Amino acid sequence: MNAPVRALLDFGTNSLKLVVCRLNPEGLDVLLDTERITRLGHNILQDGKLSGDDVDRILTAVGELIGEAKAFSPDSIDAIGTAALRRCSNRDTLTEPLMEQYGIRLLMLSGSEEAVAGYLGVRSEFGLEDSLATLDLGGGSTEITFGRDILPGQSFSLPIGARGLLRDVPISDPPRYEEIEAIRKQVRPKLSDVSLLPIETKLVLIGGAATTLAGYAKEMWNAPGEIVADTLTPEALDLLTMKLAKLTREQRRALPGSTKADRSDVIVHGTVALREMLGTLGVDTAWVSLRSLPQGLFFAEMEGLMLDSDAPVTRLPGTHFPPLSKSTRKGEVVFLLRLPDGRYFLQTKVRYSNDTYRIPGGGVDAGERSIDAIHREVWEETGYKQARPLPVARLTFTGPDGTPCDWYSDLYLVDLPKGFEPQPVDESEGISGWVAVHPSEMQPWIDRLENLEGDLNSWGYFRAVPMRYLVRRVSEGRL
Repeated sequence: MNAPVRALLDFGTNSLKLVVCRLNPEGLDVLLDTERITRLGHNILQDGKLSGDDVDRILTAVGELIGEAKAFSPDSIDAIGTAALRRCSNRDTLTEPLMEQYGIRLLMLSGSEEAVAGYLGVRSEFGLEDSLATLDLGGGSTEITFGRDILPGQSFSLPIGARGLLRDVPISDPPRYEEIEAIRKQVRPKLSDVSLLPIETKLVLIGGAATTLAGYAKEMWNAPGEIVADTLTPEALDLLTMKLAKLTREQRRALPGSTKADRSDVIVHGTVALREMLGTLGVDTAWVSLRSLPQGLFFAEMEGLMLDSDAPVTRLPGTHFPPLSKSTRKGEVVFLLRLPDGRYFLQTKVRYSNDTYRIPGGGVDAGERSIDAIHREVWEETGYKQARPLPVARLTFTGPDGTPCDWYSDLYLVDLPKGFEPQPVDESEGISGWVAVHPSEMQPWIDRLENLEGDLNSWGYFRAVPMRYLVRRVSEGRL
């Protein structure tokens, strides 16, 4: 089977990014990495809304980038939204025509999911040898992660973005010294909860501001690196601040070594912010990577890695029920089967009480990866061969006394074609019926599960947890 080719549009605060990758088993093969400056966040940061001109400009850029993507014959074209769109009160003015004109559904990421995805993008390049931290200064926020494994142990989002700083601290053309100092004073209080990095942790800078500055460093000082400088230091950022502060915006726009997009209006703010962050983190040298959030999402898809580090831990009323009490397995996969109209399939089995439906799922065998189990289980329970499971979250549980359960439920999103009807392949599953329900209409089914009597009460509560999580995610506009 040929490795799938994926295309992803990343709707950032400052730019619309397109990354096309081939998902080879041995690693990601980046086929295209380009962008358009759309300044999506300009009006959102002012009044929380997109204007009609914003939408027209962004959709034009979408059409151009989709045209570039199609040259690689991608198996799919997806889209994600981050900091600016999280703040946008009328993002349906963008998401609805995006779906109508291009058939693309926008997936919103939380700040923590954005941070985890950026970290995974770097892990896909640097491997697992180092203790790693990533820093992604965007237009609307900054994501920082730390970890010693394939997934970060800690991630958080800071309200520091280059375009937000431009809004709060306008500068002259060229900027004056006191304006540079005003940017520093704006950034420093927002770093009050940031501490020094652990010893021997490699800090990797990602995102447009970092790669633009690394491009400048490459050209100005012939710094090592094929496209951008491999590293940036606090001293280099100080020099870049002084050089950029002497230039007008037009002169900054003409600088060699820039990336594919014009950041001349915000790059001074980005340089000062990155310098302050490196100082607060106690970093002498930071690496720079061209990989970022899109590559991280592709890597998560390949490996079945869950992005939502804020998924709830649920206290169950009891744990003496299968699969928790009797199974030799330690976890399961739960599949969110979504139809194009936004409804999700629930299933019932011959052994369930009347009108008891749940989100379908299946066990993960000992030594098996969740990503492998989900492909098997979707095929066995629905007959769907073309499933593309996208990792969503790992749900975990405790008993009534708060003791953690040795069990996890890995949630995957599986989009189905219009008119699809599940046809179970494995008759031993005992599936007796399906119903397609919109999450806004799911509460009666949740109530039914949570109010089962006797020995089934704890089992029903357990099976309702993914449904509650799904309802919450959809209500937040994140699925």
